[in-house]
Amino acid sequence: MKEIVDNPTQYEGKKIKVKGLVSEVTSIPFLDIRFYALNDRGYQILVVAKETIPAVKADVSMIGVVNNFVVIRNESLGLHLRETKRLDTGW
Repeated sequence: MKEIVDNPTQYEGKKIKVKGLVSEVTSIPFLDIRFYALNDRGYQILVVAKETIPAVKADVSMIGVVNNFVVIRNESLGLHLRETKRLDTGW
């Protein structure tokens, strides 16, 4: 996860596999918005959930596509993953 957080523009649009611990969850049902923060060794990435959001402190492995809301002068604002598949833990 460190490499992605440190170099988000290099991963833009690429499918990656990550795992970590869920630290925060947000759900806005009437807007159909669900996301969670995934942490690994002090690095955090926001994940837009495909379906359900996991519980806080859940260990999650997932595949997702790297996106940035805005890139200005090679600087990412709003790094996030769009979840494509959640995996069983322990890969």
